[in-house]
Amino acid sequence: MKIYDKRFPEGKELTSGVNKVTGTENLKGNKPVKRTSTNDKVDISERAKEIAKLMEEVKSLPEVREDRVRELKALIEAGGYQIDPRKIAERLIEEL
Repeated sequence: MKIYDKRFPEGKELTSGVNKVTGTENLKGNKPVKRTSTNDKVDISERAKEIAKLMEEVKSLPEVREDRVRELKALIEAGGYQIDPRKIAERLIEEL
C-alpha cells in the first residue's frame, strides 16, 4: 500500500513494521491460538420464529385492498360516498 500525502515524503511506503496476521497467530508472540469450537450455533426463540412467519404472510398480502377500492369506487359513482369533515378533523387531531 502506498499513501501519498503532504505529511509523508513522495512514494514512501507506510508498510514498514506491519506484520501479516492470520487467524492462527497471536499479535505479540506469533504462537498458535487455541480454538475452543469450530461449530457456531444460533438458537432462535419460538417468538422470533412466529414473527418471521407473520412477516412472510404480510409480505404476501397485496399493497392495495382491491375489494375495498371497488366498494368505494361504486359508492362514489353512485353518489353515496359522503365525507364528514368533522370526523376527518377529529382523526387528524388524534394523530397529533
